[in-house]
Amino acid sequence: MSKTIVLIDDDPDDLDIMKETLEKVAPSARCISFLYPDEAVRVITTEFIVAPDMIIIDMNMPRKTGLECLRELRSQETFDDTPIIIYSTTISQTVQDTLRNAGASHVFQKPSKYDAWEKVLSRVLIDVGGPQ
Repeated sequence: MSKTIVLIDDDPDDLDIMKETLEKVAPSARCISFLYPDEAVRVITTEFIVAPDMIIIDMNMPRKTGLECLRELRSQETFDDTPIIIYSTTISQTVQDTLRNAGASHVFQKPSKYDAWEKVLSRVLIDVGGPQ
């Protein structure tokens, strides 16, 4: 049975890179992507029959930040066991600590080169026990 990974990022290019990379490192996974974080949280919390197996969220987005998404999802018991990963282009240790304290399963800095995405996402999947 395939696993479902939800991707939330306001940058369509980053979504494409992640989807392409996840097809390589987790070929059995099914990716569902959202450009708008408020829509993503609404759909995930009201329209999904079961929680996704993993949620990966960009930190800096308009309308709703990754931290706001994380807090809203973690406030619902349905997502207690769902790994939620947050990433950003730059992310200080203080912000990482805040995210982990709010319930992030993993936090990482967005790779600057396309080739590095595979290594980073493979490591994330291993660290949180995600689909492979």
